Amino acid sequence: MLEQRKQWAIELGLNGDIIKDLYADLVRYFINEELKHFNNKEK
Repeated sequence: MLEQRKQWAIELGLNGDIIKDLYADLVRYFINEELKHFNNKEK
């Protein structure tokens, strides 16, 4: 998925590495938020 976003960015004339890193950060952030929510429900 991240490589596809990078490729799309390159095709649009953007820096693919920056876009890939941005998406990776977003995915990591939302996974962590979901885990916090899930862990709070178990208490």
